[in-house]
Amino acid sequence: MSNASSPRTGELGGGAGDPHTIDGACDLHATCIHEYAHLAVARHFGAFGFVTVTRVTLAESRVPAWRGQFQLFGELPDQAWRIVALAGTLAEWHLDGATTDATALDAMLRWPGALSSCDEALARGFDRDDVQDCLAVLASAWPTILRDAAERVQETMLRSERSR
Repeated sequence: MSNASSPRTGELGGGAGDPHTIDGACDLHATCIHEYAHLAVARHFGAFGFVTVTRVTLAESRVPAWRGQFQLFGELPDQAWRIVALAGTLAEWHLDGATTDATALDAMLRWPGALSSCDEALARGFDRDDVQDCLAVLASAWPTILRDAAERVQETMLRSERSR
């Protein structure tokens, strides 16, 4: 987020006919959910921004990785920044069926590596109330996050297939 990016890699599940067997599609979807959650929450606070997603090649993996970045335009108070910073990881966890209990999520977000280094720096000083506020904004923005992420995945996969 905000001039920082992180690659996401992962094994692909499914089988014949499963759309997630397309090279890196699961990872691409998770990356898009993460970045579009940042964008949706920033918009909630009156800021603007954009998302970029690029394919990266990691030497240790044959499966493509995706690097996402959310760039914010506008000023936000510290509390809003904390909530925007938490949004990507919380959205990914929600997608994976994680708990919605703010106390449990607050503890999980403090695990080493739970947040990217940039998100961790921007969320510094967050508390349970910030997590609860973020969950509330994500709940109201969830349909938009899913739609924007799905559109980006489809667009990216079509572009990738054309370039082969």
